[in-house]
Amino acid sequence: MKTYKVPEGCKITSVDFNTGVVIFEAEKQEFKDGDFVFFKEYNQGYGETFGIFNKNGNCFFGFNKKYCKENFVSCGTNPDRLMTEEEKALLLSKMHEVGKDWDAEKKEVVDYVEIIEVGQEYWSVKLSTTGSFFGRKESCRNRRKYDPNDFKTEELADIAIKSLTETLTNLKHY
Repeated sequence: MKTYKVPEGCKITSVDFNTGVVIFEAEKQEFKDGDFVFFKEYNQGYGETFGIFNKNGNCFFGFNKKYCKENFVSCGTNPDRLMTEEEKALLLSKMHEVGKDWDAEKKEVVDYVEIIEVGQEYWSVKLSTTGSFFGRKESCRNRRKYDPNDFKTEELADIAIKSLTETLTNLKHY
């Protein structure tokens, strides 16, 4: 006797015992506000789209090869499936790139705030008493938000120092 494993999210719709053919059909999945969903094809040609589902037909946030934005209009009300954990991480990463995050409790897009954890090292750009900028490696003592003069790497701090120095030099010429 043959046994068949029913794929996840499917049900058996018919079995032909003479030929051994088993037909599976995907079960209709119900999505709710805040689900991280995947659309195989979005709006004729934009390809795979990832979004946070909203029953009104828009996504709270979404991205594909053309768009990456909040209140993603006309995502559609029929996603193909829930996202995998990897896809969800990718969407959150894209959101962070544009300064946004998802508040699952409130079911809304919020501004992304990066946190420096206790003991985490970072670079802080300071202004010396002589009027020049310098970077200093520091270790976080209290969990807090990044300040505008805090950077994850020395390279990023150096870029900021160069930019600030050029800006002040240009201002002195006026």
